[in-house]
Amino acid sequence: NRNPNIEYAEPNFIVQAQLTPNDTYYPKQWALPKISAPTGWDITTGSSSAVIAIVDSGIDINHEDLQSKLTGTPDVDECGHGTLVSGVAAAATNNSKGIAGVCWQCLMLSIKVLNSSCTGSDSSVASGIVRAADQGAKVINLSLGSSANSSSIANAVNYAWGKGVVLVAASGNSPTVPIMMYPAAFDNVIAVGGITSSDGRVSTSNYGPWLDVVAPGYIVLTTLRGNNYGPQAGTSVASPHVAGLAGLILSANPGLSNQQVFDIITQTAD
Repeated sequence: NRNPNIEYAEPNFIVQAQLTPNDTYYPKQWALPKISAPTGWDITTGSSSAVIAIVDSGIDINHEDLQSKLTGTPDVDECGHGTLVSGVAAAATNNSKGIAGVCWQCLMLSIKVLNSSCTGSDSSVASGIVRAADQGAKVINLSLGSSANSSSIANAVNYAWGKGVVLVAASGNSPTVPIMMYPAAFDNVIAVGGITSSDGRVSTSNYGPWLDVVAPGYIVLTTLRGNNYGPQAGTSVASPHVAGLAGLILSANPGLSNQQVFDIITQTAD
């Protein structure tokens, strides 16, 4: 480079193509490139041992993009919420149909704690968290919550954390009066807010210093009950992006503790 007759000199580095799934609607999934999922897939597409529990309203067990991803005895989805959450985290991927999930190979536990009206009690959520931990989940996604600081849910969260589980939860959708939502606000839970494709805050997303990270939460294409697909918004779809990421991290390095996964996600985010 010091030779005036040389324009420049540099190493001729090797480049490689990023892994791109062949799912029909992947080109419409802006959220996955936004979180650099293709770069992650070059490292790992996940492992069936990194089980993600969807503690929610159940999962559509007949959906073409979900039925092969379920483990255990799945709980049937009566309100549709768990189905849209699960597709983001770990829909069957590179299968020439539907959408791509964040963690291609991760299996999912369907833990039903919400009824046909998409509501449930603190005690049902707490028991669902314990059930997921006892059934071997490595990651628990909680796209639900309330402003009540529930001791029963806190105890369940701490129980799961003590068993080495990574817990991820939606921050909620109450921006006019931004309040702390639980279980997201508990110390041992990754609290996730929502962003748009231009990195702005989703107008419905809670915010504040108690959040740990944000993820895509607006016009996110995902699985819908009845073997359908469609766009969804809210922190409920932001949270499973992070749960899927936790599944990928644990697939790449199963020896990591839940605290290490928590730190990797929160300390390396943009």
